[in-house]
Amino acid sequence: MAWSRLTHQLHQDWAPQGLAGQRLLLLFSGGADSLALFFQLQELSRALKYEFEVAHFHHGAQPSGSEPFSLEAGRYREEAAAFCQRHCERAGLRLHQVRAESVLQSEEQMRDFRREGALRLQREFHFDRLVTAHQADDVLETRLFRVMRGTGVQGLRAMRSWAAPWWKPLLSRTRRELLEDLAWRGESPLEDPSNGDLRYRRNWIRQGLLPQMEAQMPGSVAHLARFLSQVVDASSESFPASEQWVQSGIPRSWFLQQSASEQKRALASYLFELGVQNYAHTQIDEVRKQLDNPKIVHTLRTAGCDWFLNQDTIYAVPQEKA
Repeated sequence: MAWSRLTHQLHQDWAPQGLAGQRLLLLFSGGADSLALFFQLQELSRALKYEFEVAHFHHGAQPSGSEPFSLEAGRYREEAAAFCQRHCERAGLRLHQVRAESVLQSEEQMRDFRREGALRLQREFHFDRLVTAHQADDVLETRLFRVMRGTGVQGLRAMRSWAAPWWKPLLSRTRRELLEDLAWRGESPLEDPSNGDLRYRRNWIRQGLLPQMEAQMPGSVAHLARFLSQVVDASSESFPASEQWVQSGIPRSWFLQQSASEQKRALASYLFELGVQNYAHTQIDEVRKQLDNPKIVHTLRTAGCDWFLNQDTIYAVPQEKA
């Protein structure tokens, strides 16, 4: 089968990645984004000489009556598992089915379950990359969500295409491009019915806020995405020592010599190097205020970290590692 336009573009994007000989694991839900990536990984594996397998994460069988859409959600979860199984069998690919022991309902629970499960599979089967199908629209939605929560500029950096072992190879592609590629193939994704539930904030941004903006001012969504990217690019220069701070912390004497704005930027850069991005701007101020405390040694928990401040160092440990 001839390559699609998108496959040619991704071949150019991925060729410099050094994928030859690597083992990849795709997190596959059966939705449009992951289905499009499934086909791209399949078609480019021979040209780029990598191996890949697939993992599907079942969020648990929904008990009847637990919530208004419980039966619909339960049916979808079983259908998604079967959908992924059929595609892997047809392609001759190994599928790792991982099922939650209890019912997962919150976005955070499901995200943590997938992340922890994928990392376990990586350790057990020695995968070099864990591959997810996040794309350009996801980046915009994440940035908007963080702006509304009060994040600083560093929080707008949102997602990296590569943060070992996680690889997000579609961040430069839009949802429209992926849907067009699936239509070209004659393939239909299996959509999660909860994607239409506007009680979830991300769905409200995707299905409500952004379409309303575009309807009122055509082109406004693309302009907003470009503006936020320009803001990130303009502020992307980190402090020269920020990578070293991950191991040793920020020298307190140096920090106190900086202006208030530079202190905020230093803390944001430090959090970014620690992999912490989902925090509010006010939490940065909370850390700064603690430095005015007459106590020489004190601790606090904020911005997703446990902080340890003494007379020499400002040191943070992400809560998931603490």
